[in-house]
Amino acid sequence: MSVGSLIGYEKNGVVHSVYCYEHGEPENTGQTLLENYNLGNIEELIKVGDFHKLEPSTEETKKYTYDDEYEEGAPSTVRDYSSTVEFFADDEEDNDWFYLLDEDGNWYVFNKIEEEETLLEELL
Repeated sequence: MSVGSLIGYEKNGVVHSVYCYEHGEPENTGQTLLENYNLGNIEELIKVGDFHKLEPSTEETKKYTYDDEYEEGAPSTVRDYSSTVEFFADDEEDNDWFYLLDEDGNWYVFNKIEEEETLLEELL
């Protein structure tokens, strides 16, 4: 069973995010985000749109994007939320984990099951 996640960043109070279909757990997606993505490159990742699997670089992740032409019912691309509360409450996809890079460059993780938000680096 795959574990989905939403990955987003906050800019001027708006959260921009994408859906990641596989390996959404902190020890996978969370670790990759913490080690490879920051305020300098997160916008580039989000512009890729939804993907099956997160890789250490945007270029590698592009290999796993959805292709609407070949995948009927593929998820939408970039999602925008008016607040972090709205982002963490999203239930459009089957997301167990939410990752948010705030405007100060801190990664936060939210687990929908436990309804708990924490700094990602503290969890890992």
